[in-house]
Amino acid sequence: MEYKITKITHSGTKGERGQDRTDGRYPMRIGRTVELDLDNVKLGKPMIINYLKNADGSDYSNMCLRTSSVVSIISAASAVFIETMNSIFTFEKTEFLECP
Repeated sequence: MEYKITKITHSGTKGERGQDRTDGRYPMRIGRTVELDLDNVKLGKPMIINYLKNADGSDYSNMCLRTSSVVSIISAASAVFIETMNSIFTFEKTEFLECP
């Protein structure tokens, strides 16, 4: 399913928990569209984020990000929150499946 990265915050190991990640390449990741298969996101394992589009809509396919190990996964109706050892990612769903 397609998601947009809307927020990345510190998990508390390297910065204050909940504070926006402004270090390194984190700010450039906000707004990117990704393909994320939640069935393949496992606790205790790194998460692989497959990029589709940059924040400006340009092609960014064939690029990916490997995160630190996943600590928790919370899925809501329109968003998914995935905490890794170093960061908390907020993903907003960009496509919805209609029920027949």
